[in-house]
Amino acid sequence: MHLLSPLQSSIYVLVGLLGIDIGDHIRFVAKYALGTALVMKIVSILFGILSI
Repeated sequence: MHLLSPLQSSIYVLVGLLGIDIGDHIRFVAKYALGTALVMKIVSILFGILSI
């Protein structure tokens, strides 16, 4: 999630080259980042890496 931060210069370069708004980029990518984090958390609980 930390690479979605506007403090990362690579994000500014990316949105500048693509000509999109930083807010649009964050809204688009956030759902995939949160979904991936949720899947990793569920799998780690199922494998016993994390306890509830």
